[in-house]
Amino acid sequence: MFVLKKIVSAFIYPVPVALFVLLVGLALLWRRRASRWGRLGVTAGIALLILFATKPLPELAVRSLEQRYDVFVPARHAEEAVQWVVVLAGGVDDDPRLPPNDQVTEVGLARLMEGLRILQHYPEARLVLSGGGFFSTIPEAEAMRDVALMLGTDSSRIVVETDSWDTDDQAKAMQQVVEEARFVLVTSAVHLPRAMLLFRGQGLSPLPAPTQHQASGAFRPHLRWLLPTVGNLTMLTAAWHEYLGLGWAWLRGLAG
Repeated sequence: MFVLKKIVSAFIYPVPVALFVLLVGLALLWRRRASRWGRLGVTAGIALLILFATKPLPELAVRSLEQRYDVFVPARHAEEAVQWVVVLAGGVDDDPRLPPNDQVTEVGLARLMEGLRILQHYPEARLVLSGGGFFSTIPEAEAMRDVALMLGTDSSRIVVETDSWDTDDQAKAMQQVVEEARFVLVTSAVHLPRAMLLFRGQGLSPLPAPTQHQASGAFRPHLRWLLPTVGNLTMLTAAWHEYLGLGWAWLRGLAG
């Protein structure tokens, strides 16, 4: 099921959808009787690419997810008996020639740094790094642990969970680790709504800690927003992925 989800979702992301419409239009252009539909398909495909690659839609899609939870401020939770700080892995490039900080992706590093920031406010808490290695030769959590150790984190305060493949697995795995203890859940802001939904679906009550915000600051439209960029496609794809995940959770009866 995990592999099937990855394969199917790869074909319904923004760029594949736009390219599919464009290619269908090009194919129809070669047929005289369907040339009108071909021109329509090519136009629609190009229009979708422009829509997906310019700022307004990606910005709004990401903000709709990232603004659901505020940044975690330890002072606001001073009375909370936080025992665990759970950080969800965000990918790894397991090239042995690279130092630990280069093996963990930018997303993973942002999550780890936020987890370490929060951990220092709770001297009795322990850090849980969660993530397996389906697409890599080493578990993502182990790569993150190496970075944490490199930064001076006491090894006795680190717990590594390496059996999970996705967020759903991580939520189930945390039942066995944190049990009924109070814990902080750290992940990317765009990913946090789905993570919170899945963790709560397992009967857990995490304190949300979003990081790696992609749409921070005030929403101020600008003329440069009309310039298509790869970064905008990346933002929209991230939001698209989360909405697909939320939709799948809804179908399973975990939402609403």
